[in-house]
Amino acid sequence: MATAYQTQVTQNQPGAVQDALETLVREGARRMLAAALEEEVNAFLGRQRYQRSQEFRGYRNGYHPARQLTVGVGAVDVRVPRVAQVAPEGFQSQIVARYQRVSQTTQRLFVRLYLEAWRPAISSRCSGVSVQVLVTEYPECLHRLGLLDAGPGGRA
Repeated sequence: MATAYQTQVTQNQPGAVQDALETLVREGARRMLAAALEEEVNAFLGRQRYQRSQEFRGYRNGYHPARQLTVGVGAVDVRVPRVAQVAPEGFQSQIVARYQRVSQTTQRLFVRLYLEAWRPAISSRCSGVSVQVLVTEYPECLHRLGLLDAGPGGRA
C-alpha cells in the first residue's frame, strides 16, 4: 500500500522529491511531538497507560481538540492529552502551552522578519540598535507592543 509521500516521489514533477521530504519531516515531527506529550503525561501521573499506582494523581481523559502548531518545518497537527481529577497543582503541558499555535522559535523569527521590514524606520529612531539586540535584549518591550506573545513561563 503506497502512502502519500511515496506517490508524490513517483510522479515526474520538479518539486515531487522536495514535497516528499517535507511530508516525511512533518510526519516525523508529529510523531515525536505526540510521543513527548504522552511521556509528559506518564511522568505527571507516575504510571504508564493502563497501569495502576498507589498514589492517585488523576486519570487520562482523552485529548484536547486537535490543532495545528506551526514549527520550523511548517504546520504540524497536535493532540494534547487531557488529565481529569487532577491533584491540586493541576496538569499543564510544558511542551505545548495552552492555546499555543506557534513555537517560540518560529514566533521570534516572525518578529525578526517584521522588524527587518521596518529596519529603515527603526534605525532612524533608534540609531545604533540592531534587530538582533531588539529580539534578544528587549523581549518585554516587544511583548508590550504585541509583537511577541509571552511563553509558558511568562517571558517571551
